[in-house]
Amino acid sequence: MNTFMAATDKITELAFEWKNSCVNVDDAEEEHEVEQVQLPQQEQESTVETSDQPIPTIILKSTSGDIIPSSTTFCLPIEEKGVKRLLNRVITQTQNRRLGALSRLLLLALKELKMKHELRITRSGIFVTKHELKTLNIDSYSIRKIYITPCNILYEGPFRDEDYRKLTNASDSMINLYEYIKSVLIRGIIICDRRYEFLAFSSSQLRDHSTWMFATNARSNRTNAFITATDIRRWMGNFSESRPVSKYAARLGQSFSTTVEGVEIEKGSFHRIEDEKSRNGDYFTDGIGISSLRLNKELAVQLKLDRVPSAFQIRFAGSKGMICLDVANKIPENSGIDLLIRPSMEKFSSLNQSIGIVRSSASPSPAFLNRQIILLLSSLGVSNHIFYEIQENMLKKISNITKNPSAAQELLREFIESGSNSGCHSFMIECFKRFGTKIDPFLKQMVICFQAFLLKELRTKARIFVKDGACLLGVIDETRTLNYGQIFIQIEAHKKSQSRIIQGQVIVTKNPCFHPGDIRLLTAVDVPALHQLKNVIVFPMKGYQPHTSEISGSDLDGDCYFVSWDKQLLFSSNERPLNYHDQGLEAQQQALLNPEVQITINDVCEFFGEYIAADNLGLIANSHLSFADQLPERARAEKCIQLAHMHSIAVDFAKNGIRAPRLTKELRPVTYPHYMEKNDKPQYISTTILGQLYDRVQDHQRDLNEENYEQYNNLINTFPYEKFHIDGKDDYLEDAYIIKQEYDRELRRIMRQYGIKRESELISGYILRLMNKKYNKESKMFELRQEISHAVRFVRDKYIKLFWNDFYNREQIEQEVCENKTENSQDLLKRITWKNQLDLAKINNIVSDNTKDEMDDEIYKKASAWFSATYDEQMNSRENRQKKKQKPEHFGNDKRRDLSTGLKLKTFRCDFSMTKLRYLGPEIAPAEVKSDPKTTSAVNNY
Repeated sequence: MNTFMAATDKITELAFEWKNSCVNVDDAEEEHEVEQVQLPQQEQESTVETSDQPIPTIILKSTSGDIIPSSTTFCLPIEEKGVKRLLNRVITQTQNRRLGALSRLLLLALKELKMKHELRITRSGIFVTKHELKTLNIDSYSIRKIYITPCNILYEGPFRDEDYRKLTNASDSMINLYEYIKSVLIRGIIICDRRYEFLAFSSSQLRDHSTWMFATNARSNRTNAFITATDIRRWMGNFSESRPVSKYAARLGQSFSTTVEGVEIEKGSFHRIEDEKSRNGDYFTDGIGISSLRLNKELAVQLKLDRVPSAFQIRFAGSKGMICLDVANKIPENSGIDLLIRPSMEKFSSLNQSIGIVRSSASPSPAFLNRQIILLLSSLGVSNHIFYEIQENMLKKISNITKNPSAAQELLREFIESGSNSGCHSFMIECFKRFGTKIDPFLKQMVICFQAFLLKELRTKARIFVKDGACLLGVIDETRTLNYGQIFIQIEAHKKSQSRIIQGQVIVTKNPCFHPGDIRLLTAVDVPALHQLKNVIVFPMKGYQPHTSEISGSDLDGDCYFVSWDKQLLFSSNERPLNYHDQGLEAQQQALLNPEVQITINDVCEFFGEYIAADNLGLIANSHLSFADQLPERARAEKCIQLAHMHSIAVDFAKNGIRAPRLTKELRPVTYPHYMEKNDKPQYISTTILGQLYDRVQDHQRDLNEENYEQYNNLINTFPYEKFHIDGKDDYLEDAYIIKQEYDRELRRIMRQYGIKRESELISGYILRLMNKKYNKESKMFELRQEISHAVRFVRDKYIKLFWNDFYNREQIEQEVCENKTENSQDLLKRITWKNQLDLAKINNIVSDNTKDEMDDEIYKKASAWFSATYDEQMNSRENRQKKKQKPEHFGNDKRRDLSTGLKLKTFRCDFSMTKLRYLGPEIAPAEVKSDPKTTSAVNNY
């Protein structure tokens, strides 16, 4: 029945095209197709009795016409009138249409569904849906594949999970698989003449079940010795004191953290000080040290920051954690000491004395609610209509970014503070400043991608922006001024000199949070002694236990805390926190077992396999969300408390080796709320606040799609392309077409590699979905965006350089700067880029005014040629597009449609981002625009 329904849906979709293309086809030519596929017929003899009347059921028939035995099928009652109407419509159409045409149409529909993996074929040739395949327990075979390339043979399969996700159905039958994984890691992988050995894995790799392998280097080093994986681990540090094996593996992975190289610390410049303990035995200072102002300034220079941050997350000589500016004067003046390290920061011994910077507190990150926080706050008594109102405000802002330039700039600035896509945001803000709503079609696409990305995050994660909030790194009050229950927060926004000290009640939590006690209600106070600390949350060094250990069992080694002073989100009183202290004691006892046993790398490989077998973090989180949605006590329900405890154990398994209990049948939900979008599992329509928020976003998306489609069509039809035409551009036009083709090829290569649909997604960094399933993993999306952004930046810089090379080259400017030996020549060299080099040269009297003016004329001619080459197709086919207007396409959960913008892919068939390179030219001041007639026609009149 499900197969038939899927096929009829596809027939309905293809019917309009089929009507015109197949009306005169002779049935006899493809008579064999009629025999291969038959429409399932309704059997009247089999019924299901109900209180009202018999409800007909559907019995599937095989390709030979025989009824499939009931032992391998199930009867699906047709209870909905809509299904009855659909069946009647199809049967009526069958009676009025030649069988051959309908047969071919059905074959085409089945083929489409099979290609999209919505249908499977069993060994007997029966079409079934994925859900039926699981329900009927029909065996299917996995096919092994190899891909032969000019330089390699790629092996794939047998692979059961077509989405390339982690295998999660852990059972006893999987033990052999895990044992095989261990054996492969231990003995290594031989490819041609190389043997790849296990090296190590980072914490993020472990969560994704991946690791580093290293082949002995064929090239010798200075001592003419080969470099092995063992040599690399020995160079990383001494891990012999790390216990148990889980902690040993974590220490190895510490060296794989992504850091920016900081400064080299001399041996006498850092000292060791003791940790501060609370009454219950937890450390107030777990993972945090102290730094001097001089060191902070040096680190700020390395990060190229305009101001000096109060705190840094670092890696240094086997230590990891936070360092915070010394406001308690614990570093003696003129002592030459710049760094104080605590024992809780020390993980292993290493001779490397260079500081690696993970991140800083230079600016606050924006605060967002999510499903976990909303559930907990709702369980603690916060009214549901408050979340609805906050989301409505965000939806209004999202809608306005395509209508109101000021609103768009404001939202972009709010998101630029997170540090992600800041270059793209700055570019869009500058364009909105100059041109208002009259932006070009490609920039419009980028804005729509930004809009669609925010909507997707709202729909799938309930990621709602909180204006009165921030995400801040945690530090400790070294002055001991704050009392238990108090915190200090001073916010200094991005590129703003004024700061604001938060006072009053605030809520603080850390993701992930599952227990009602993970969200704390604290009081923010003003402490003059802490005024030097900005964009951090300062916790007190007083109380029975640290606040950090109350909040999801966190510490101060770099954890980021969600903080909000929005009065609407405050609740009456704190819940008793989950006891994370006992878990820490159990881990310490585990570390003391068998201290005489030496841990080997084979033990680490064994642990890797055990982690894969025991990894149930996702299952626990999904079960918690489902039960919290269904049970009346919400997150306070006994099952949810039990799952919260299990999740905290599972999170720490990678560090302490204590695995969480396996989920019992009672802790596995039978059904899931519809907003979780688990289409392969039974669902129900949730009426909770999360269900309401989800449904509201769905409705908003549909409305916004129609609006965006109309706006975009109007823009491409009315955009004043001719305003960018400058006399003399034809001199550069032929080369521009050639360069445009090369530029398109390079971008499309990146798009094919990662499976990116649109160039606007690629350039903006707001990638909505990766069609390549190997890359389409939510857990790796942030790293992938960084990787893709780097690839795009490389291509962009290459063509910016190509644009400017016709006029002058950077090497020549640098040489002339050095020859002139200006007072600030070194500083000038650092500031020279492909965009501003001519302006800087003019300022420093390296290039004359006349020379620059002549170059400017040619620059604008070439920019106009590049613009024409980019939008040539749009300009020539404007009339055709007006005649062939396409209807807007809504997007929802249907994977066959675009989930992002609602615009058909044909709309984006051209590559436009080369025009962005045109905007990256020399800055044009308003006075210059008015005085230059050429730039007036190209920019001002635009």
